[in-house]
Amino acid sequence: MFSRSYTGAWKREGKSIVGLPVLITGAWERGIGLHLLIIVLVMAGLVPSTPIRADELAIESLSMDPMGTFHAHLGAARIEPGKDGFPLEAEDLSIHVEGRLPSSAPGPLFEGRITLESRRLVLNGSEFHGAEIDFDGTLDLATGGPVTGMDLAGDLTLSFSERPSHDAEGRRLEHRVKRISFGQVASKLQWDEQSLKISGDLVFETVPLHFHLTHRFHTRDGELKLDAGSVAASRFKTGLSSILSTWSETAWPKALSLISGRVFLAATLPWNAKKGVRPLMASIRLADVAGCYSDLPFSGLKGRFDTIIGPRMRVKTSGVSCNIVDIGVPITALHGAMTVDRRPNKAPAVVANLEAEMLGGHVLGERIELDFNRKVNRFDLELRELDIAQLVALYPLDGLQADGKLGGNLPFRLDSGGLHVHDGAITAVKPGGRIRYRPTDGGQALAGSAGQMALLFGVLEDFRYHALEATTNYAPDGTLQTHIAFKGEGVRIDGGMGRPVHFNLDVEQNILPLLKSLRVVNDINEHFDKSIRHRCSPTAKGGS
Repeated sequence: MFSRSYTGAWKREGKSIVGLPVLITGAWERGIGLHLLIIVLVMAGLVPSTPIRADELAIESLSMDPMGTFHAHLGAARIEPGKDGFPLEAEDLSIHVEGRLPSSAPGPLFEGRITLESRRLVLNGSEFHGAEIDFDGTLDLATGGPVTGMDLAGDLTLSFSERPSHDAEGRRLEHRVKRISFGQVASKLQWDEQSLKISGDLVFETVPLHFHLTHRFHTRDGELKLDAGSVAASRFKTGLSSILSTWSETAWPKALSLISGRVFLAATLPWNAKKGVRPLMASIRLADVAGCYSDLPFSGLKGRFDTIIGPRMRVKTSGVSCNIVDIGVPITALHGAMTVDRRPNKAPAVVANLEAEMLGGHVLGERIELDFNRKVNRFDLELRELDIAQLVALYPLDGLQADGKLGGNLPFRLDSGGLHVHDGAITAVKPGGRIRYRPTDGGQALAGSAGQMALLFGVLEDFRYHALEATTNYAPDGTLQTHIAFKGEGVRIDGGMGRPVHFNLDVEQNILPLLKSLRVVNDINEHFDKSIRHRCSPTAKGGS
């Protein structure tokens, strides 16, 4: 057994890793230096048959014991791709290898840890600063004909910054380090003179992925394809949050939780010689997803989101709909199309042809454009055929009954203070309707009082209106102010003879407590399973 220890024996001056198999011979039939070279090149993304100009890649230190455990440190001031080689450049490259080479018993070519660090790494034109690649696992080599292959299994972590850590004068710069961890990697690498191919499985955060990478040496282009298949929606948030934080400046909305349903994810990361690594292109499909936004539950969310994730994030939806959203007043059959184009200082989200059912009628938004880089965003929602009977049922006023339909327009303004409605206009749909108020308990005393109050109660005992015009204003604190003008006939006044009556009614109420109480007591909860009702309860804390 080869047992001698070598430390610092080969420096940059004159002796490179290429000469190592000649200088070291022993019990292994295959040269140790060849093993190290293949391992390092594969982990660094530098692969035969035309890899790199590695004249400066040298052994800094190497030590090993009789059991085959060794430590190696390789370094290079700079490496460059050879002709038609893998398009990678590196400055101040350092590679640390710690592990075991195979003994006489069958086993992997290498088992241990390999760490690659580089001050500046350029892959196909894309720059990565302070790059670190850390692999802990096993490698095994197989050759057959013109194709060389290697099996890789273990955990892999990548970290880098898109900007230098220091300026030209050595001053430290603020920069964000991105970190990507892949667990349970099990892959197969194959390469020949034309291309490198890597395929296998891994776990990214909590999401299992199948991947396939192809790089063509002569054209210096390729792509990485990822396929998660079907993932539980509750696990999807963690994985996508990491993808967003790594590849864009966009963060997952903290208030959004996905609790049940399935998510299908496929993505492609392309690159080419001219533009380097391109944005990640992902297709996300939701199937019967339920969850909550803050304490507002939703269920039956489905549709496809075609997404480009990079410095500029773009999303385009198709077939998106939601069975129900409960804001206290249930909103059902929600559907529309959405596009998002997030760029520096501009992030418009456009919702087109929005339509939903509410209170027996419809809510529509032809085009809603929101840009949260603007101080103020404005949009309109149209109301059609809302059922007054369902609206009145929201208010706990015994003895009040009403029917008819309402339509109108609500102009919304969204600013730093919150959501506002200014002079929303609502009118009754012809031919009008009927209001009957026959109070019980304490209301009887008011009805029996004298003066205008008694006259009003007499009119409302049976009032048939042909015109109803309302102006409404809403403030971010929940205050809703409504002025209503009625025109119609009081059927039971004047001894039952009836006569035309016009009267105005002003109502002011904070509707947020009302809506919260309705979410607790209304029967819409039957549409949500127990876990959603618990997680999205107004009194629940935490979230996923």
